[in-house]
Amino acid sequence: MNIYRLVNLSTRLLVLFSISIIFHSCRSILPPALPLAQSHSSETASALTADSQGGFVRMPDSRVRVKSIHGPDSIELEIRTADTLTLRSLLINGMSVWLDPEAGRNAKFGVSFPAARAEMMRRQEEIIREHEETRRRRLEQDDTIPRPIPFNPELWVEALQDRQPVVRDNSGTRFAERRNAQIFLDKNGELVYRIRFAFSQLGISGEDHQRLSVGVVSELHRAQLASPGGGGVATRPDISDRDRRQQPRTAQPQQRPVRMNLIPVETWMAFLINEEMPEEKEKENKREVRDMDDVYR
Repeated sequence: MNIYRLVNLSTRLLVLFSISIIFHSCRSILPPALPLAQSHSSETASALTADSQGGFVRMPDSRVRVKSIHGPDSIELEIRTADTLTLRSLLINGMSVWLDPEAGRNAKFGVSFPAARAEMMRRQEEIIREHEETRRRRLEQDDTIPRPIPFNPELWVEALQDRQPVVRDNSGTRFAERRNAQIFLDKNGELVYRIRFAFSQLGISGEDHQRLSVGVVSELHRAQLASPGGGGVATRPDISDRDRRQQPRTAQPQQRPVRMNLIPVETWMAFLINEEMPEEKEKENKREVRDMDDVYR
């Protein structure tokens, strides 16, 4: 009997030890928890104007600020940046705002804003064609290269306002209504995105759900603006005629594709809806936003 109890106890201890190892192993491979921020109730949103940060929080590892305001049926997000490099990257590469009701990093529900990259390339090609046409009319050699169009945020924001963002929710994929997805520059030149998402689109209840995460993602594309020579495309040399290849060639100015400094943006944060933010964490978020604002002054 004593031997039976001893074996039984050893078996239980072995099972508990195995469960403990599995639990800690699973924890080690899980992604780290997302930073927390408070989503503000629509009933108290009017008081945010008195707040020096206006209710915005800084998204981690980025120059992007986000404010979340929720009501009983929907959540409204305002995404802002005044950082020149981030602003340029979001416009040229396009930007998606994702909402994960599981407070993770699942890019299933959200709104994707179009990229200005294709429009910029098209307009640059128009300038190149006009330049070539001028050369032909003058019937003279002109080795000058047309300057690339300058990056004017107002121009590209205006162009993107004529193109509809795409919304993805539990009903599928479609174009977003303008009132639910907007992009503009404010009077200070800050880039602003505003989106509205109904909780029903996420399959949750705004009255009961505790938290959800928000992701701001802008993937870095390697596409280049076209140069007069069509730059950026490598071609194999013509080896069919050796004599012609050995003839001296007239030196031509090197024409390189137009490049712009861009960065990828991928940042996530969990927003509390029916949970209260710890006071110390709220103060920390405000300090981060204040420090980032000081950079732009």
